[in-house]
Amino acid sequence: MEIDVKALASKVEELQSQLFKQEQYYLKKQEYYEKRIIEIQTKAQILEEENKVLRHRLFGRKSEKLTEEDYKQMLLFDEAELVKEKESKKQAEKVTVTTHKRKKPGRRQLSEKLPRVEIMHDIPEKEKQCGCGSQLKRIGQEVCEKLKIIPAKIYVEKHIRPKYACKECEGLENGGEAPVKIAPAPAQIIPKSIVTETLLAYIIVSKFNDALPFYRQEKMFKRIGAEISRADMANWAITAAGRCEELIKLMEQAIREGPFVQIDETRIQVMKEYLREDTSLSYMWVFRGGVPKKPVILYKYHPTRSGEVPLSYLKEYKGFIQTDGYKGYTELGSLPGIVHVGCWAHVRRKFDEASKATKKAGSAREALSKISRLYAIEKELREMDLADEEFL
Repeated sequence: MEIDVKALASKVEELQSQLFKQEQYYLKKQEYYEKRIIEIQTKAQILEEENKVLRHRLFGRKSEKLTEEDYKQMLLFDEAELVKEKESKKQAEKVTVTTHKRKKPGRRQLSEKLPRVEIMHDIPEKEKQCGCGSQLKRIGQEVCEKLKIIPAKIYVEKHIRPKYACKECEGLENGGEAPVKIAPAPAQIIPKSIVTETLLAYIIVSKFNDALPFYRQEKMFKRIGAEISRADMANWAITAAGRCEELIKLMEQAIREGPFVQIDETRIQVMKEYLREDTSLSYMWVFRGGVPKKPVILYKYHPTRSGEVPLSYLKEYKGFIQTDGYKGYTELGSLPGIVHVGCWAHVRRKFDEASKATKKAGSAREALSKISRLYAIEKELREMDLADEEFL
């Protein structure tokens, strides 16, 4: 039997080629499955950490302040800086005296800006004479300061405008002027209303700054003898808002004239809003900007969280804009002339969540440590009352 050596050699080469291809195929498969295993393990670890974060949000400590245990963990990175920071805090709680150091007394000193009314508690004149017959001399005094408040007081402003007329000619010889003269009525933000500017300001501040609804204010006013319905207060507030439109435009302009603007939005629910369910989410947007020494803060209501809201107010603005990481601000930050900067508090929050997801000491805790040191430096500089250039 003859063997075709060339054909056999060719067959061997073909089989070797197929074997090589099979090996390459299986190597690629092995590499693929190894990558998949790593991806699955990584995803499982991320899901486990996210689960821990969610469980912490539901059941854990809400404060983002560092605990003593956090400080112990961070001693692995920068013990010297942390110890110095804690010592600085201790020193700040002490009062230096020429001969010794003592802790501040427990009660906080009352502000020097508050007005003072002195009340003298003196002994009777007959007790100011000594048993030896000499008159007692004043050698000092003891002072004790207490806070006092005068409760809200409401009264009626009675505006009287005398009328004048000539009884001789009854105004016929007055050159065409009105026969009766009277002083013009004082300017009012809401004409022909019983509300004064001070009462209106009190009602609006109580409602929007102190979170006192109109129905509660109605009861409070009744308690001090004034009958003011919540319907009247609501109408006054709406009318005042309309009267302030020009002022709001000036505030918007002032915000855009500054070098730096901060924006944030928060969810609210509006009851009985036209064509919307009571369960619908609306948003209150806040803009802060203007001259740094006299910042302007403006609240804007909008039914949506669309990125068009800040764009509509700041599309012609040039300067720095600070926001959180909400994607609605992305387009605003891409406009020419705008530098979009982030917020340390939101950056820190992500590291705080990451540090709670695992007990291992790692980069998240190190980042928290560095941010804490930055905060400490900033606080120290703010207390020095430096100019902006010196501060930077």
